[in-house]
Amino acid sequence: MLTRTKYIISNTSSMRFLSALRVLNAKQGTVPDPLKPGFDERVFRERYLALADGSPEDHSAGVLGVLVGSRMSRIFATLNELRVQTRRCSLEEVARTVAAFLESQQLRLFSEHWDSFASRDIITMESLRTSRTATDASGNRFTPPEVMEASFDGVRHILREAFDGGGFGEGGDGNVDLESAIGFTIRLGSLIETLRYQWHSVVWTGAYAQVHPMPPNDYLLDMRHAPLARLALVDIQRRNGLMARDVAECSKLLSVREVSARRVLKLERQQEGFALSVAEIRDLDDVVQKVAVELSAVYMGLIESHAVFFLDEPHPLVDGATFREVIDAWFLLALLCHQIELMYADGASRTEGLEPIRLSRAELVSRFVQVLNVDSSISEAIVSAFNYGGKHQTLWSRPLLSVGDELFLLRWPFQATHLMRLVSEWAKLDKRKAAVFSEKGHRYEEVVSTVLKSISLFPTQAIEFKPMKHRLQVEGKTDDGRDVGDVDCAFVVEDTLFILECRAVPHPAEPFEFWLVKKELEGKVEQVLRKKRFLESNPEVVQKWLSECGRMSSATISRVVALVVSNSYLLEGEQRCEPYFVHLDTVFNLLLTGGATFGVGVDEGGQEKSILVDRRMQFATVSDAIVASLKAPAKAEAFKMMVSNRQATVPKFDEADASGVILGPVLEVPEDPGQLYELMQKCSFAPHMESIAD
Repeated sequence: MLTRTKYIISNTSSMRFLSALRVLNAKQGTVPDPLKPGFDERVFRERYLALADGSPEDHSAGVLGVLVGSRMSRIFATLNELRVQTRRCSLEEVARTVAAFLESQQLRLFSEHWDSFASRDIITMESLRTSRTATDASGNRFTPPEVMEASFDGVRHILREAFDGGGFGEGGDGNVDLESAIGFTIRLGSLIETLRYQWHSVVWTGAYAQVHPMPPNDYLLDMRHAPLARLALVDIQRRNGLMARDVAECSKLLSVREVSARRVLKLERQQEGFALSVAEIRDLDDVVQKVAVELSAVYMGLIESHAVFFLDEPHPLVDGATFREVIDAWFLLALLCHQIELMYADGASRTEGLEPIRLSRAELVSRFVQVLNVDSSISEAIVSAFNYGGKHQTLWSRPLLSVGDELFLLRWPFQATHLMRLVSEWAKLDKRKAAVFSEKGHRYEEVVSTVLKSISLFPTQAIEFKPMKHRLQVEGKTDDGRDVGDVDCAFVVEDTLFILECRAVPHPAEPFEFWLVKKELEGKVEQVLRKKRFLESNPEVVQKWLSECGRMSSATISRVVALVVSNSYLLEGEQRCEPYFVHLDTVFNLLLTGGATFGVGVDEGGQEKSILVDRRMQFATVSDAIVASLKAPAKAEAFKMMVSNRQATVPKFDEADASGVILGPVLEVPEDPGQLYELMQKCSFAPHMESIAD
């Protein structure tokens, strides 16, 4: 996970204000962070006056920073007053009440979500993830995961107080009960996260803010023309779609028979609460077996292929355990959470979700010993690593609330946390592991090379191409004396050499993370263009490579095309000149199928229908068609067509507070395959669509 700054640092008085806010590491001059307690508005204004260049961007950051700092200070004061007025509650009472609230909310949200589609015969899988079926008091619409995320971020404030202080509330006159305090804290916590997102959107994505000069300083945040905000929406949705497809493909390859002997935790319902036993997957109910296979596919597809470099390395949080063992423990609890969800699937038993899920800590430790085949001390350490302990810890990586020998299980993080972000966060707790993890970026060229070679061996490949070995050596210097650098990967189509600069980036979610990923990818531009220019001026280097590959010794190269290939969709289709940014999956599908494939529902016989966008008939050569397809990928265009603008209201939390309006982009995938087809007809690639049989 990319590191968030504790303080926003400025580097020198000569830089503009917004640039100063973006500098992560410097030794001199600080700009107070509006999101932190103790925000000093006077110093913030002084730094703004010293650095602002009069641009709209600097003005937005200046006025919104003052407003956010003021609102955050009032929220912190309100939270403190709430603690004073709430009757004293024990840690056990707080943990139980919070767990019950989150459990019942998850059940309600997703029950309403699925009920909203009950009358639909066909719906696209992507729209299930993007449909906004939850509505707040202001009429704003959200997806269930967005509401759950806000709730978890909100309850963390009351849990942190409870775990740090052994309980919540100072007694006072006791006129606020715990349930009311939790509800109000979640509301304020959600507002804190909203303000944080708004502030980071201005600092990192180019959003504009307008603040009324008179109290209560109502404001408008306009993100409609913030390019990075729109690109981030598309990147998130496409990555989620790719992961879903990868899991589906892995599920086909990974049969129940192959994982049937794997031992897992089985939830046993008792008269009072639940107990844990150990069972093999084949001994579980059929529905649970299917879930186990799908989860195994998730872990195989997302972990084995991305974290294989250090899976057997020691885990920085758990003495004596490897990353693999800790990930396996997370898998066991994730499957346990799905078993709980299936128990609640029956409407008659849904009210049972009002009671939190509690487990015996000693029993969980004992079962981990059996299933993971580790010592009890290691098992105990793994459980502790998943325990929330207050301070600056998050519930996303620590979803167990430990009170005495009881554990309250918070299901949503186990079911929704992005695994690679979790693994990345763990890895960066140790400098040596962080270095090993960062090597994934440098080794990504090996992954790309392997993919290219595997496609070339497919008997059904649509594009005839010749992959070259990775790390092609270039012995030479540029005019300014710099080394040209090796070419990561390359392949040849007809008379065109495609050179690939490869980069694996973290999985971003926050505005500043997308900004950093964008900078990482753009940092590859000069590298690959330097290599392209050198190869064009020194064709003998390319000819030497070809001669070393027997089957290409007679090939003649007349053009070199530069690509930046990564595991990110963020900049795909954004570059109108070389190098073109492209996701590896886009290259894979283009070479394998000849274009881009869209699923558009099923026919009358129940067979899946697909549309292939193939531009080969548009051009005289196949290589020209490939260049056009990589320059403007069809799926990048289609998903950007799904982005529209929406207005949302940020309510005031009391009469003296400011209210806000956000104008920003949202991405909603058409619910019906027919609507998806209509959208595709409006794209520039519409003339090149053809129906294909799956």
